[in-house]
Amino acid sequence: MAGLAAEVPELETYIASLPSGFLLPMGNLGSGGMFIGILASFFAVEVYRFTQKSGFKISMPPQVPSSVVRSFEALTPTAVVLVAVAAVTMFLGIDVHTIVSKMVSPLVSATDTLPSVLVIIFLEVFFWSFGIHGVSIVGSLARPLWLVLLEGNTSAYVAGETVIHTAAEPFYQWFVRIGGCGATIGLAILFAFFAKSAYGKALGKTSIIPAVFNINEPMIFGAPIVMNPMLVIPFIVTPLVTGTIAWIVTQLGWVNHVVASAPWTLPGPIGAFLACGSDWRAAVLNLVLIALSVVIYYPFFKMYGNSLKAEEQEEG
Repeated sequence: MAGLAAEVPELETYIASLPSGFLLPMGNLGSGGMFIGILASFFAVEVYRFTQKSGFKISMPPQVPSSVVRSFEALTPTAVVLVAVAAVTMFLGIDVHTIVSKMVSPLVSATDTLPSVLVIIFLEVFFWSFGIHGVSIVGSLARPLWLVLLEGNTSAYVAGETVIHTAAEPFYQWFVRIGGCGATIGLAILFAFFAKSAYGKALGKTSIIPAVFNINEPMIFGAPIVMNPMLVIPFIVTPLVTGTIAWIVTQLGWVNHVVASAPWTLPGPIGAFLACGSDWRAAVLNLVLIALSVVIYYPFFKMYGNSLKAEEQEEG
């Protein structure tokens, strides 16, 4: 390595500028390097695809085992990726991490606003209203931004600094998607304890336990909520209300900001308590929002329950 560095002055200068000993740029291995990782993955895949289609790769005789052939074929795209990345970051001295970070910072900031939160909530429940997994669709786009916000909160919390971000993903999990997308734990409670129709009682018994652990497919497809105008309205309104209240309460400092990603299958108060850095007020807020979801769902549940009861009486 020393001989190669002596032959290449730029490399020698770069190596001399590094701190002594083995050192990894830890700041780039967290959420700050996530977008670079995504871009690097796209680049690496495209390089591999190019070498496969163009035949620009090391070919082996047919007698060579396929596992060995694949290993040699991977050498060319690997070398191309390494040389290209090294040329940009080492020889040209371009700080790609800083450039990309500045480019996405407005998007990250925009994600951490109440209008953005409401748009994301609406899209999640809107897709679910048609039987499409809204969290998977919206989350696939927003999750890199959520992780940046969460990592910033976690780092500040560990360092004893002020935590400033509100709209990281645990915020949605414990104050918006309580019992599942649409805050359907309120509807599950109503069906479990107040249903008068035989079908409603059976649905309540089936859905209440999963709802405690934030699984609401039995309710979404069993009630059903999907394509059901009577239940879609509170399904959309409830999380918008709970999200707005949770945002205001967090901004006022009455509840800590989320600083950890607790397992999403935990019961709501426990998950909120852990996600907010063991803040008991978060558990209380979660319980209050659950009660609020029951109140919002109740008139629609009452109408739907009456229709179910009338249908059973006609059939019986």
